[in-house]
Amino acid sequence: MTLQNHPGDRTFPVRARLTNVRLTRDSRHRRASALDRRRGALLSLGSVALAIATLFIVERQSKPTELGTDDRALHLFVSGISLAAIFAAVLVLPLVIADIWRPIRDQSRYLSLAGIRPPTEQQQRILALNGRDDYAKGLWNSTLERLPTDARFPSGSAPKLLTLPLWASADDRLALDEDARVLDAADLGRRVHDAFEQDSLSLRFVDMFSELGAQERVWRIARLCDTNATEIEALGHAIPGRPARLLWAEDVRRAVTLIRHAFEAGLVSEARAWELLELPAAVAAACFASPADYWRNAQIATAFALDFLAATREAGTAAKEFLQSDWPGASLPLPDPNLTAVPAIVQHLRPRLP
Repeated sequence: MTLQNHPGDRTFPVRARLTNVRLTRDSRHRRASALDRRRGALLSLGSVALAIATLFIVERQSKPTELGTDDRALHLFVSGISLAAIFAAVLVLPLVIADIWRPIRDQSRYLSLAGIRPPTEQQQRILALNGRDDYAKGLWNSTLERLPTDARFPSGSAPKLLTLPLWASADDRLALDEDARVLDAADLGRRVHDAFEQDSLSLRFVDMFSELGAQERVWRIARLCDTNATEIEALGHAIPGRPARLLWAEDVRRAVTLIRHAFEAGLVSEARAWELLELPAAVAAACFASPADYWRNAQIATAFALDFLAATREAGTAAKEFLQSDWPGASLPLPDPNLTAVPAIVQHLRPRLP
């Protein structure tokens, strides 16, 4: 069992720190019932009552002959402040310590109850193909799920974790249908296959070179990426031992995201998800020499697909930050090659270049 970052935070792994107190208390406030709030109020009133009672006892035990009226009043004031501080420390300090450790306990409990094991190195390499996006958004990158999900548990048995609310797989199923037209495992299998066929961005990239104004488009993509047309055109050439890179990194990234999303929605088992991930992993290993090469290609794909400078720069910055981070996947190479899993279209597709 390996702890990851807390969702929404990039610190890896989740740690005991004072900011967790605010996180835990905000979570508790959002989920607190009226009964919980009444109990808190009663606890506060009880503490005040205890302090007053103690002060009364101290006052009764103080002899008038020992202190003058003014000294006695000062003595009671100082005693009251001291007692209040002691009561506050006794009551609050254990709660603060518990809140500091709560995100760690919640994540540990989730991983334990879900039976999640640390990924193998090859699995972590595959998950790192989503690393840029996961790091930018503070999602998980060392498990199939990007956020804790109730899909890991039988219906109705998902644990309630204060600082780690579970994502509803039913909502994921709705989103998958709306965004990708995926309703079941069969749909998913077809969409993953099509991601490297007719739905691929690389196919559109190849078509661009045969369109009117192709050279102007190449120049614009180059300017968006702070490079020259030669780098963009080079993506259409095969290099020794590798097929043409085209924009396969973006097709890989989209396929990995889709498969992980389907797992979160409960459409496929963990074993089946890893089987499906073998295809995009094989394409990434076949086309790119390093993670830096892979993420540079994904940035160029952003320029091609969105045609905006801000989005292109954001993609490049996010990839750089991920690769420089201390997340496990950031320092690993690309997945091990598996040439038998590389589709023929990936091996042979290329544009007609001058």
